[in-house]
This record gives sequence, structure tokens and C-alpha cells, in this order.
Amino acid sequence: MQEQGIARRGGAAFIWKWGAISGVVLGVIQIIISLLPLGSLKTILDVLVWLIGFFVLGLFAARQTGRVRTGALVGLVAGLIGALIGRVLFVIIQIATNGQQITQALNQAGIPPGELNTASVVGIVIALVVLVALELGLGAGIGALGGLVGRRLARPATSTSVVDTLWTPPSHPLPRSPARHRVWAFLLNVAVVVLGILAGAVLAILTAGLLINAQVHAMQTTTNGWSITMQCGEASNGILLRAACAQTLPMVNLPQEAVYWTTTVDGAGQTLTGGHDYRLHFPPGGLPPNQAFWSLTMTNRQGQMVDNPSNRYSVGDRSGLVQGADGSIDIYIQHAAPAGHEANWLPAPSGDFKLWLRAYQPGAAILSGAYHVPPVVEVH
Repeated sequence: MQEQGIARRGGAAFIWKWGAISGVVLGVIQIIISLLPLGSLKTILDVLVWLIGFFVLGLFAARQTGRVRTGALVGLVAGLIGALIGRVLFVIIQIATNGQQITQALNQAGIPPGELNTASVVGIVIALVVLVALELGLGAGIGALGGLVGRRLARPATSTSVVDTLWTPPSHPLPRSPARHRVWAFLLNVAVVVLGILAGAVLAILTAGLLINAQVHAMQTTTNGWSITMQCGEASNGILLRAACAQTLPMVNLPQEAVYWTTTVDGAGQTLTGGHDYRLHFPPGGLPPNQAFWSLTMTNRQGQMVDNPSNRYSVGDRSGLVQGADGSIDIYIQHAAPAGHEANWLPAPSGDFKLWLRAYQPGAAILSGAYHVPPVVEVH
């Protein structure tokens, strides 16, 4: 009866059950890692989670069934489910919602968001197919490797009674010494602990990211699409507020020295993109009050300056801006130079962008919150 129970655990139901459960868990962890602001560490953490996950899964399956092939098959199923959730589904959702990661990838490839052509779609599909194939191979290979270890920990079968044709018990008891068994059991415990540490680290980083993002929104005031905070730079700030400031404004002065407004949307709440033309209109006497200077800087969504033919990345009170007859100033924000208004032109990249308005030694109206930056208006 014991051998029959082991045999049943090696069947198709066992493979699909544990493969599906593990695939969902790995896929969700992969999505979480993809959303974290870890830079190049994402790839390293992603690979470690997959390798350890497949190894532990194959080890568990082989230990339960006594077959290396079961570990490989469970790893294969987990790789398939995990890839469908962590790669394909995530990319589909990102494309459908113009998610930030897809937008960044398209910008780096020189493809404006919303203008995916057939070749781009085919390229994305091919990349996904290759990626899924690699993860299937990784799941089967590492699962089999874990199966080799797990088989040594399996209770040897002493009967040839087989219920499921997918499982064949070993022809003779597996030789095993108590010392060797303790070594393999120790390695299994280490692998499980490491996987738990990685999963805990991912959840901890995700939780920290959620708390920091909540603090970012709490400390900012947004008017006409422009966001500003007056809380950064203070020595008395707590660690959460400091982390939020470091995420939004890596290098910041005290508000009495400089204030910073940022926006990625126009006055109507639409994303700023080089595919549209915009104008920032300062009415007479409506420039940011200051005792030093002010400037308006153009970057991409990640805060990095983008090359442009005119080598102009900011405009301000020292840029020779041309005033209107009534003393107002219009700044033209667009990808192509505006005919007749080149002096007031701030070149925009072809993709999404971000605007930074800075005022040094700001006036009392800014520090009190009475001054508001005019909205960026799309020009049709």
C-alpha cells in the first residue's frame, strides 16, 4: 500500500498540481520583481528565484516519488505556468495600459508609445516565445537536477506494484548511509531556507516600495499638473520621508534655497509626449518669484536629459526669452522647432518626457504656497 501511494504521487495529477501551484507562485514573484526599482539587480534576483525554485521543486517531487523524471516534468510545468503569468500576461497588461516598463522599452527602441507597428509586435512576440522556451528548458533541467538530489532522499521502493504507468520504482533499494542522508537533508533545508529568504526579501522590498510611494504622494501638493514638496532637505526628517525625498529628488536643497516643481502631464491630465506640441504661458508678472534665478528643464520620464540637435536642455530667465507685447512669456515645448519662436523653444524628445521647474532663493509667495505654476497646455 505504501508503494502504491508513492506511485500515485508520481502520476499526472501530481505533476500538474504541484507544477501549477509552483508556477503561479514563481510567476507572481517574477511580476513583483519586475515592478521593483532595482535596476540591474532585477535580473540577478529573477534568475536566483527561478533557479532555487526549480531546484527545490524538482527535489521535492523526486523525494516524494522516487523518480528523477517527475522532478523534471514538474519543473517543466512550473516553467510553463510561471512564464505565462510572469512574462506573457505581464507584457500584455503593460501594453494594454501603456505601462511604464513597456513605455521605457519603446522609448529606448525609438518607438513612440501608441505607434506599435507590425514589425514591433512580431519582435515582441518572438522575444516572448524565446523567453518562454528558455524558461521551459530551465525548469526541466534544474528540476531534473533537483530530482537527482531528491531521489537520494526518497524512501526506496521494495515492491514492483505500480498503479500509475508514469512511475516505475527502482529495481533495487537505493544504497544510502545515514551520514550521506544527513548531508542531502541538510542541503535540502539550506535550499528551502535560501528560497524563503529570497521570497521574504522580495516581499520586504515590495512593502518598502509601497510605503515610500505612499509617502511620496502624501508629501506632494499638485496644482495644474505640477507637483511640489516643501518637506525635503530637513535634518529632522524621518527615514521614510528621507527615502521618499531620495526617490523623487535625489539632490535637494532646503526650500529656502530652492524649490522644485515636476510634471509629466499637461493641464488636462494627459501624458506629456513628443508627439504633441505644448505651450507654457506665464502672464505678465507671473514668473516664479525669486531672488536668484529660475529655469525650466526637459528630461525623459526617468529624469535623464535626452540629446537634441540644438543642444538646448533648459530655458530660464538667462536664456534670452522673448516677451509678448503685454509682458507675458510663452515657452514652446515640442519636438520640432516652432517657426518664428525659436528663442522660446524647449526641445522635447520623441517619447514621453518630464518637466522640471526650479526657482532658487524663492520668494515669499512660493514658500507660503500662494504661487502656482500655470498649466502646460497642448497646442492643436
